[in-house]
Amino acid sequence: MNSRRRNFFGLAILTANIFLSSYIIEASTILPLNAPPPITKVVLYKHGLGYIEREISIKDNQALSLYFPEREMNDILASFYAIDLNGGKITSIQYETQEPISERLKKILIKIPDKSTLSGLIAELKGAEISAKVADETVEGRILGLEPVEEITSNQIVKRDFRMVIKSDTGAIRTLSLSSLIELKLKNEALNKDITELLDISLEGKYSNFKKMTISTQGTGERIIRIGYLINMPVWKCSYRLLFDSKEKEKALVQGWALAENATDDDWNEIDIAFVTGNPISFSMNLYSPLYISRQSVPVPGMQSLNIDWENAPREQTAVNKAKNKELLLARESKSIVQDNYAYLESGAGDNNMAFSAPAALSAQEGEYLSDYLANSVEQSVRGKTLGTLFSYNVEDKISIQQKRAAMIPILTSSMSCRKLLYYKKSFSLNVLNAAVLHNDSELTLDAGPVAFFEGNASLGEGILNQTLTPGNQEIIPYAIASYASIISTSNYDKSAYFKGKLVNGVLTLTRTEMLTSIMEIESKGKNSETLWIEFPASSLYTLVEPEKPLKESDGHYLFEIALNPGEKKEFTIKEKRNIEETVVVTDCDDKTVSYYASAPYLDKKVRDFLKEISELKSRAAELKINIENFTKQIKALSEKEKRIRQNIELLRGAGNAKEQTLRSNWIGDLASSETEIENLNTKINHSFKELEKLNNEIKQKINNFGN
Repeated sequence: MNSRRRNFFGLAILTANIFLSSYIIEASTILPLNAPPPITKVVLYKHGLGYIEREISIKDNQALSLYFPEREMNDILASFYAIDLNGGKITSIQYETQEPISERLKKILIKIPDKSTLSGLIAELKGAEISAKVADETVEGRILGLEPVEEITSNQIVKRDFRMVIKSDTGAIRTLSLSSLIELKLKNEALNKDITELLDISLEGKYSNFKKMTISTQGTGERIIRIGYLINMPVWKCSYRLLFDSKEKEKALVQGWALAENATDDDWNEIDIAFVTGNPISFSMNLYSPLYISRQSVPVPGMQSLNIDWENAPREQTAVNKAKNKELLLARESKSIVQDNYAYLESGAGDNNMAFSAPAALSAQEGEYLSDYLANSVEQSVRGKTLGTLFSYNVEDKISIQQKRAAMIPILTSSMSCRKLLYYKKSFSLNVLNAAVLHNDSELTLDAGPVAFFEGNASLGEGILNQTLTPGNQEIIPYAIASYASIISTSNYDKSAYFKGKLVNGVLTLTRTEMLTSIMEIESKGKNSETLWIEFPASSLYTLVEPEKPLKESDGHYLFEIALNPGEKKEFTIKEKRNIEETVVVTDCDDKTVSYYASAPYLDKKVRDFLKEISELKSRAAELKINIENFTKQIKALSEKEKRIRQNIELLRGAGNAKEQTLRSNWIGDLASSETEIENLNTKINHSFKELEKLNNEIKQKINNFGN
């Protein structure tokens, strides 16, 4: 039993020696998997990416290997860079493709079984030149194969050992017990390389979702390599504390906190961190997947006459996911691209050096305010830097955040101008609100985020800084409902009489004014005087009449300021007007309508005289239409009379007495007279139609020629 354990232990050590001796060939020049370069700098953005920077010391031509999750490779390939900080060169950056491990293993002819590893490996190495050490003897030669050694115990065959059969350099055929082997070396470098690659692939198979990137360098001595890249990261968020100053009524202390999340697989230990505001353009492009172009298949020259089925001939394999090259996703709402290899991350000219350090802490004595404690509880310094349309908060202190954890980092502590007032904006709230007008007196840009308000020992409410606040600008931030104030708003429309008109191409354009009046009944039940700001929508269709001028106009709203005394009720009126144009087509109007406009005082005399002339012509045309209508009615009556006469004559057909003959003769005379009258009426109608057509043409021509 002890012999078997010793044999097994010897085989394990020998196998390890063979594997490690081949692996050390690469490990001596490439850093191992479990030692990634430490993260030294992180920059978080608002567009879904984060910048990671690492630094590591290398020596001479040492190569550096990094492993990245496959899901990050597109961003890595789009942004990765490496710099030798001590005069060396980066000769190449290689990375693994998406070729499956099974396909890579097919290219290596040597197979190492999971069981009976040593014997299985030696069986694969038939013909290989080796150097084997057994006890005090070293034997060199070529492997012929393996011979199992069998021992019969209790009529059963037991495989206790293998003997390796070799052809020594002296020409002798020898056998060596595997359990007696102390060391086995392969002289063939190609085999060593295959085994090393096989081991690498096997190890990488345990991290199949990771891909290796190798940085090759050229230089002498120890040097620092800096690498940087962008990967998908949670956007950083910002929140503020606004502490009203109990002594200076129009001052407030503003604290800003950046919320950073470490979603990487590394701990951030004592790193530099920066937070960038703004919205750069961000997209995902499939740079990692191999893309193949389909090519036409043609016969081999000289073989066209052979009976070959070219359609079923083996074809070049195409990438399964080649459709991914269509991926191009544009992010977020107006953005700008980060450029210049992140050179702005380095300190230098152009920084706004803003250091914020808290004074000595106050003692917790009775009567001190919560805002005083908050104002003196944070010690942090940052430097602000403008990056074109972006702004960066560069934290000067080193920060540590463990992986899969988050942290709040103070980025702002500054006293700013802040005015408390009442605020009303109907589209935002139907209630009057308490609000603060915050003026950014600092040299830092304030990113959008929630704001918690404090005064004395109380929290007053919460608001939102809805947009980035650059230095020198101000923003209204509502934070509570002012229950002691109310506004009731009503509106009405009024239209004035026409005051202007013009005639062009037969179309009369009339103008009058529409007045929109909004009345606000304001009531303040407070005990102090208040200032009320009202934001009222400014329509592009209307012009402000009353008040004559607003306090400010921006973002499609008028801003009005109203002073309120304690317990005061006040009516505030806003009037807006616009001109309304209505059109009248003169040719479509009758004579009375044209006559009405001909007497309008808002038209000039030339237009009125012209309309009067057109009215008279249209009156004549109306008379002709009436005549035609009357003539037509008369013809209809005569036609009905003739119908009755013909019916009566039909009843007297065949009558022989004198009276009936007289009636028949009279009715025939009446028919002849009626026909004559109808003929005369038709003549009148035709004449009237001609006159009407002539008159209408005259009216049309006069209208078209007016003003020309």
